[in-house]
Amino acid sequence: MSTPAKTRIAVLICAFFIVWPGLHRMVVAAYDINPWRFGGFAMYATPPARLHVAIIERLPEGRARILSEREMSATVLAQQQWFQLRRSSLGSLLSPADLAAAYFAAGPGVDEIEIVIIREMLGAASARIERQEFMYPFQRPSTSRR
Repeated sequence: MSTPAKTRIAVLICAFFIVWPGLHRMVVAAYDINPWRFGGFAMYATPPARLHVAIIERLPEGRARILSEREMSATVLAQQQWFQLRRSSLGSLLSPADLAAAYFAAGPGVDEIEIVIIREMLGAASARIERQEFMYPFQRPSTSRR
């Protein structure tokens, strides 16, 4: 490899490491991804975020019930654990729709659920641990054909 080609490659690598932290910060802010992932330097300045996922069953008469892990089928529990692991890295890029589909496929009699995601992370403005809650309502898909 010639010297000009090596110089170009070195300049491109240096340019990448100059530009990437700013791009990574914008992606973290826009999509709520974990700053510890995707090669960002923010991991050196933030503690890892904690993530909790809960499935709330909407019962008749406006009541609600949080589904415990003991009450979940093995399929739903595995899907919830997979979702929680991936969501902690990918943030809002990962939808809980597959978790809701696994819940409804498992056959419980409830027609409406809400998936609640609670994330505790370092706030950019306050430099304190802040709690964010995201709520996603789902209804059992209709099985009737028209």
